[in-house]
Amino acid sequence: MHYLDAISQEEASTPLRLLLLFSFRPSSPPDVQAVRMLGAGELNVMQLKELVKVPELLCTILCH
Repeated sequence: MHYLDAISQEEASTPLRLLLLFSFRPSSPPDVQAVRMLGAGELNVMQLKELVKVPELLCTILCH
């Protein structure tokens, strides 16, 4: 599940959160600048890669 600017009820109902910070250069895909995981639990590398894809696509659509 992905939230863009989550409300407090959404944040409270999500036990594990992945926060991503992107930067943009003209005519290029977004670059991940920072990643932070909040909550109890673990992610493996493959899960992390999958979880970054949708926010990266949304950022590309919304910010270009």
